[in-house]
Order: sequence, then structure tokens, then C-alpha cells
Amino acid sequence: MGNKNTVIDAKIGNLNELTKVLSVKEQAQEQLLVVMKALGIGKIVRNLKFEKTQGYTLTSLFISLLIMRLWGKTIASATSNHFHGLCAVSKNTLYRALLNARIDWRMLLTKITLRFHAILREHQVNTDENDTCAILDDTTFQKSGIRIEGVSKVFDHVTHSFIYGMKCLTLALSDGKSCYPIDFSLHREKGKKKDYGLTLKQRKEQFKEKRNAKNPDYARKAECDESKLEMARRMLCHAVGHGINFKYVLADSWFTCESLIQAVRELCGGSVHYIGLTKMNPKLRYQTSKTKRPQNIHELIVRYERTASCYWRKYKCKYIQLHAKLGEQSVRIFIIKYGRSTHWKVLLTTDTSMNFVRAFELYERRWGIEVIFKECRGYLGLGKCQSRNYNAQIADTTLCFMMYQMLSLAKRFSEYETLGALFRSERDRLQVLTLWSRTLEEVRHLLEVLSREAGVDLLACLSTVAARQMADFSTKVWAHLLCDSDDYAMPDLD
Repeated sequence: MGNKNTVIDAKIGNLNELTKVLSVKEQAQEQLLVVMKALGIGKIVRNLKFEKTQGYTLTSLFISLLIMRLWGKTIASATSNHFHGLCAVSKNTLYRALLNARIDWRMLLTKITLRFHAILREHQVNTDENDTCAILDDTTFQKSGIRIEGVSKVFDHVTHSFIYGMKCLTLALSDGKSCYPIDFSLHREKGKKKDYGLTLKQRKEQFKEKRNAKNPDYARKAECDESKLEMARRMLCHAVGHGINFKYVLADSWFTCESLIQAVRELCGGSVHYIGLTKMNPKLRYQTSKTKRPQNIHELIVRYERTASCYWRKYKCKYIQLHAKLGEQSVRIFIIKYGRSTHWKVLLTTDTSMNFVRAFELYERRWGIEVIFKECRGYLGLGKCQSRNYNAQIADTTLCFMMYQMLSLAKRFSEYETLGALFRSERDRLQVLTLWSRTLEEVRHLLEVLSREAGVDLLACLSTVAARQMADFSTKVWAHLLCDSDDYAMPDLD
């Protein structure tokens, strides 16, 4: 195992360690910072018209928050040492940005996604829309405090137990090369008693923010009590309405129902199809052309296993392919059994011309959203915000998904094989930049000691030079990040 100490933890007094860091100065290309600039966060913020009128610009605050997330720092820990020269903003200023009721976080993430696609087009990266899939899934955010706005008891499918937290319904996009989140909503569960799993005292003590119905945060908070199926439909419509196109919608068995399938088929004039697992529910019946009455999956298996089953050697599975109707919707179903397993699974698609291999390989992409959840939790702190305000929970998740998109774009134009390797590399490169500020501080301390020993005010002689160096350092970083021009040409990322 290598040394766990990062660049920023290097002991300045240790010349050998310092030499190793300084020797890579010319190699640190700040690749992720280049991506931030190419995405044009500054212009996006101005176009959305929720820029501040005084103080620090929202653009600079967003970039500070994104860099902190990449660095693995909380706002409190990052601002306690002023981010070693990269960020001199107070923690209260950053907290106010997260709580800003006028910021439309959904639209911000949507605009970043559209800019992501524009960069791919500018670089003539082939992305076949006929292979692009939207993926729906949810994950659990466990919260340590029940006073957090919107927290309830939710069932965690990983631990198979009830915990205090929220459900994050996420919509991701996969083009076969990258998979990245484009929208989300946070939900609580009412429970059987409609009390959210909380006592009366706990419900009274929970934080409640008064919101203006004209601000974006009002509608966002209302989503907390909406059905996840309804929010899935809204997010799909929102994506299509803003020019984010896809051919298929992938989801697991929890989402597969007539209402969502119908909503998917209504997108883009019926050109979008649904692919998903479905439950082995005996109440769920399918009408095939060879049966006089609708039958459930168990009845279809008994009838067709011996006469209509096929074997796919590559994945060692047996499957039955049938044309059927689910309600009024024509579907093709594949009843699948792996190896020697006695359990069957049902894969359903509304594209009745699709064969089993194509449906199976497309549905495999659904695993990409599980990878997103794992990497966002491990690298970007997804779901770890403990602010009591629901606005901050939305803002924190949005920034996490924005950073994931930036990492995905940087990975697209780099030689890295995994997002984890890219994350570690970019974090180290960012930390190299901050080291120059720390080095200047140590030099200043050394000059103070020499001045006392020699009786000469060396600081007065060199103050102009030192000030110029510090200003140049700060200017270099922020000029590189703040995109105030209209030139969004993607720099060379190699």
C-alpha cells in the first residue's frame, strides 16, 4: 500500500517530500479545472438569472463548493484555513448559497447536462441516440438527525431494515460510454399509519421552513410527498422538454407498471420504449395470442417452458419469448432462468421487434446507475449533508451530481480507465496548486526569523515581490475557472 498522506498533508519542512511535490508542477494540467471552464458555469448562472447583486458571485461560490467536494472537505473544515489560499470565503456565505430559495437547482443541473452534450458534439464524439438510455432508480440517504426537514422512516433494501432518512429518486443517462445523473428528487415515506414513522413530538420538533410559492424551492419541497412514479414521469418529461433525448427507459421491477409504461410511450410521439424487469406477481396478467384469457407468469411458464424455451450459451440461461398485452399496451416478454436456478425472472419491453439478446444487453446498462450511487457515496459524499433545511439537501445533491458529470466528461477525454483513478489524480493536482500558497507562507515565516537575527527588515524589501506572487497565484486559479467570456471552446485535455 502506498503512503496515505495526500499532497496537501505534505510537511513543508521536509525538503525531500517538498521536492517530490514541486517536481510535478509542470505536469499538473488541472484537467478538471479545464472542464469546469469549458462547461461555462458563469454563463449558465447568469442566463438563469439568479446571480447575486452584491458580494461574492454565485459562480465563484459554486466553484468553491465543487472544489471542496472534490477535495473531500466540508464547508467548516475548508473555510477554517481559508482553503490554503484558494478560497477566502466565510462559511456563512457558502451556507447562505446552499439555502438560497431563488436558485432553481434542477434547471442548473439540466443546463450543465446540455453543455455536456454540446461539448461532445463540438468534439465530434459519436453518441448514437438510438442507443441512449434513460435509467430510473432510487437509493437511500441515511440521516443521523430526525429534526432534518423531510426525514422519515424509510425502508433500506440493502440492510432490509427501516432507518431514518430520505429516498433519492434519480434519473441517469447512458450512451454506452458514459453514465451520469441528470435529475433527481428527494422523498419521504408516510408509512402505514401516515405518520412518517415519527412520534407526534418528533414531528413537531422537525425543522420547517416557510417558503414563498413563487420561488423554486416551494415546488421542490412539495416533491417530497409526491409518488415516486409520478416524479419519474415528470423528470422524464422535463428531460425531453429540454432537448435531452433518449430511445429507451430502463428500470427495475419496482417501477414496472401500466401507468409508467404508458407515460414512457407518450414521450416523443411514441418513439421512446420501456425496458424493465417485472414482478412475478400472480395478479399481473398477460394476454397472449395463443390464450383465450389473460394468464399470469406462472401459468405461462407451465404452458411454454417445454415447447417454446430457448437457450443462450453466452450467459448460460434459458428464456421464453412471448408477445403479449399488459392492459392495452403491446409488449414482448422474456421469461428467463439462469443456469441451474429454479427461479425465473421476467424482462419486459414495449419494443415488440426487439430480440432477446438486444433487450438483455440494453438492460445490462441499468447497472450503471448503481455504479453512480457507489462512486458518488465513496468519492463525493452523496447523501452525507446533515443540514436541517431541505433546500440544503437539494443543493448538496445537485452539486454532487454536477461534479460527477464533470468527472465523467474529464474521463471521456482522458486515458483513465476508471472514475476512481481520475478522481484521485484530479484531487492531487488540485492540492498541488494550493501548495504554492502554503510555500509562500512558510517563506514569509522564514524571512521573519532571518529579519530578527540580522536586524534587517527583509520583509519590507521583499513585500512587493511576495504580494505580487500571491496575487499571481490567486489570479491564475480563478481566472482559469471563472468563465466570463462567451468563448466555450474546449481546451486540449490531453
